Amino acid sequence: MLASSVVRFVDRYYTMLTPRVADAIAQQVRPAAGEPAALGLVPPGVAEVTLVRVARPGETFDALLTALSSHVDASVSATILK
Repeated sequence: MLASSVVRFVDRYYTMLTPRVADAIAQQVRPAAGEPAALGLVPPGVAEVTLVRVARPGETFDALLTALSSHVDASVSATILK
């Protein structure tokens, strides 16, 4: 029997965006540095956790909304910004 062992898996996700949207998003979205302290809150036995970490999350979210809403029609843009 093993004493305490830690197993860590990392999945990477890729998105396909038009170059204009990808450029707008790439200027704002930056991964957060350091180890994620939030993983310490996950109870033992949990099989899966999705953790998204970005530097300056509030500003990043606003930039994502702006980038997306500027490339869709007015009705979709209004829905996104609500």
